[in-house]
Amino acid sequence: MDEPVQPGSMPRHRQLRQNYENQRYLRTAPWGLVEERMRDILVNLVVITENKRTGLPTVNSEAEDWMLRFTQADAERALRFGPYPAGLRDGFLRGTPIPRSTHALAQKAVEALRNFGLPTAPYLAKFGRREYMQEALAEGSVLVSPATRYNDSSLNPAIRDDELAVTIHAVPEVPALPSLPANVATAARATTQFVKGVRAQAMTNYYVYCMCTILAPRLFVDFNYDACLVINDPTKFEARLLSAMLAKAPKWTVLRGSVIYVDPFLGPLTSPSTPIGPHLHKHFRYAYQKEYRLTWIPPVPTWELEPIKVELGSLNDCCQLIELT
Repeated sequence: MDEPVQPGSMPRHRQLRQNYENQRYLRTAPWGLVEERMRDILVNLVVITENKRTGLPTVNSEAEDWMLRFTQADAERALRFGPYPAGLRDGFLRGTPIPRSTHALAQKAVEALRNFGLPTAPYLAKFGRREYMQEALAEGSVLVSPATRYNDSSLNPAIRDDELAVTIHAVPEVPALPSLPANVATAARATTQFVKGVRAQAMTNYYVYCMCTILAPRLFVDFNYDACLVINDPTKFEARLLSAMLAKAPKWTVLRGSVIYVDPFLGPLTSPSTPIGPHLHKHFRYAYQKEYRLTWIPPVPTWELEPIKVELGSLNDCCQLIELT
């Protein structure tokens, strides 16, 4: 994304801005999109700290990458409007879903995760309302929703998204077909329309089951949920869910894996050679969620799908429950 900054007498932030001027990828972007970009980056930077405050994460390569992107967006602002805060409207951050440490769930989440301790082996986390997560643990009662369910204005910003499309503004090349096994690629070809440089649009509704690969206090706040099912044995849980869904949706194509987040101006944050499609790609404003998902694509395109409830049996052998009491 950017050439390494060479050491010298110039302060690092000025070197980064100068580097951006040499590769000004936001030059033609409408200012509203640049402002939106700055907000999206801030959403990914903010955390609820262990001392129950809203703050910035420990500096690591991921945080540095977000800071670089923000610096570049602010450099574009300065080139257009002049010294800070020129160009930024009053209430620039108003409505931005930045987690607040004063939220009732924030304090409880910090304490709950401190007492629970993070698993040392790979795990998955399913956040939800306590009564539903209790039911899931005890009986394996799991609801799998159609993708269109998430494009609902009543949902909070951390959950609401158009799961049927990924929009990009300035990616040089969008391959026309995902790099997937032949049988899966055939289904993807039939159900996804690729418009180079603009949009990857699903041509059918599909089912999706979303989880996270991290436990973090802010996720309780963002989702506004008071419980989390911690899946200690993802392989066992996934096998049960896939088996149950096979009985409900036979001959459907299954895609699964960690979501790849897409910077609308620079392309995927990871796996840059992976073609963009809506089933396993999302806008980078959601990157902090580190989502893992399973999706089921129908053999015949359709928009009319109802949620499916499956029963997996007790999950006590592969899951634990965190409740914010």
